[in-house]
Amino acid sequence: MRAELQHQIVRDQAINIRHKPVKVARHHNPFTTPEAEVEFWNILALVIKDKAVPDGFGVHVEDWENGYPELEIIKTGARGKELEVVLPEAIWLLQAVLWAQGLDVMSRLVEIDSD
Repeated sequence: MRAELQHQIVRDQAINIRHKPVKVARHHNPFTTPEAEVEFWNILALVIKDKAVPDGFGVHVEDWENGYPELEIIKTGARGKELEVVLPEAIWLLQAVLWAQGLDVMSRLVEIDSD
């Protein structure tokens, strides 16, 4: 019964899919050693604990002209169709700050490692 339902859903949705699948980006571990990865997670944990928010990532209140941008418009496809994406502050600001913290720590570690 469940398999039949899954097949019906696939058939019903098939008319909405008119593109070739997008290839998934190659993934590799950015850390050169397991120790480097452990160091990243340890430093990130300290940054999160200290609630340190790095500059230059657009996640500070001072970075916004009219308050937190809860709506973002992105262009999709070859014709540039506009898509409105709702980004509630209560959900997405915390994720954006975490992303900025992680990217900042990783960037600094990669910079040190390449010196």
